[in-house]
Amino acid sequence: MHEEIFERIREECRIRNHSEGSCKQYVYHVSCFLKWIGDKPLDKLTLEDARNYILYKRDTTCIPATCNGINSALSAHLLCLSSMIIAGRSGTLSATLSSDEFKFYQIPKTV
Repeated sequence: MHEEIFERIREECRIRNHSEGSCKQYVYHVSCFLKWIGDKPLDKLTLEDARNYILYKRDTTCIPATCNGINSALSAHLLCLSSMIIAGRSGTLSATLSSDEFKFYQIPKTV
């Protein structure tokens, strides 16, 4: 159902020189997220949806390392997903991120 999205993620992984294993994990995590959101239209997804999914996974089944992988997958590829949606709707991409989006996509500092 979302094969176009997954193919785009695979392309982005190749561009970013990610290993095949990382690419498979990204596709898996994005696939699980899309299943979790259910029938919500893709053009209605928000960064808050991604955040809520990560919190849900952390509170129910995932160890922190897995949640880090989910966060990496979603933060790296939600821009890709939203770009596809925006391009499909209007033919143009947004040139800027809101301040909340910018904060979401910043790489966290390690301790």
